[in-house]
Amino acid sequence: MSNLDGRRIARLLEKLAPETTALVVASKSFCTSETLAQAALIRDWLGACAADRIWAATARPDRAREFGVQNSNILEFPEWVGGRFSLWSSVGLSAAARIGPDAWIRLLAGARRADQQLVDDLPGSLAYALARVLDALVRDGGFDTLGVVSYDPSLFLLAEHLQQLVMESLGKSVELDGQPSRGSTSPLIFGGAGTGLQHSLYQALHQGTRRHPMLMLGSVFCGEGPEGWPSEQLSHLLGQASALVNGKPSRDRTRALPGNNPVLLMLARTLDAESLGELLANFEHAVYLLSVIWRINAFDQWGVEEGKRLAVEFRAALDGTGPSPDPTLDPIIGWIRAQRGNA
Repeated sequence: MSNLDGRRIARLLEKLAPETTALVVASKSFCTSETLAQAALIRDWLGACAADRIWAATARPDRAREFGVQNSNILEFPEWVGGRFSLWSSVGLSAAARIGPDAWIRLLAGARRADQQLVDDLPGSLAYALARVLDALVRDGGFDTLGVVSYDPSLFLLAEHLQQLVMESLGKSVELDGQPSRGSTSPLIFGGAGTGLQHSLYQALHQGTRRHPMLMLGSVFCGEGPEGWPSEQLSHLLGQASALVNGKPSRDRTRALPGNNPVLLMLARTLDAESLGELLANFEHAVYLLSVIWRINAFDQWGVEEGKRLAVEFRAALDGTGPSPDPTLDPIIGWIRAQRGNA
């Protein structure tokens, strides 16, 4: 539960009982407002069970204690662990609980394999290949987008994961020496589940006026389901990839597909905990390698921090306890307060 969604959390709590529910609060700083708002609501809902049933994965144990987490339930990780690289830290507790300890160990083993490949054979590693392809697309090809589409249902959230990993890490315009970047940096990531997107954004990819590089993923034995579904998924993946690259000529110009769209195709035999761990770790390493190639810091996010800082001041302005930090928005704040009846 990351986004503030009152409907979703209400539906969830209706299915749970405080006596059989535990909460993991994953927050590096333990001051992220939307995380703490939800954690406080669940803490109150847990009632007398709260003290024994809340765990914290954080780099700030002092703030976790202030929130009411017992020392024995605080799983501290170092300050230098970046949030978007933190799956392998205690932040992964909720994932480990969801998939079980055996699968979690296999996930870590897959990530370890990616680590070792990078150390033993950097030029031959998957992470290096990913970094060089993205560098060529962004800086040599001049592309500013990257579609991430999975034809294995288990990876339908990969695009959202890479949005944070890539864009928050590489969305910088200043190099390590303080000088302006000498080239483009982060592409805009979009995407989702394959066959669903075929009925929405694919038309613009095939016949729109701009080309968009695509990362398309699948597996031979993808997901669970009736016999034949994996072949159906793979046939759509291969069909769409071929059409994007090769296009289709036609005398009727409305039917012609220009093709020439860059496609990076990634296939696994099967997607399990180990191959997923290897995949995610390779993406992390590729992002780091790109930050080295582009001479930028992949581990800060000052733009995000400024927006969060301003949110605190705007909250005070909305509540009538402080001034607005941006006078140009005063009419909007006044209108909101008038609707609430506290103008």
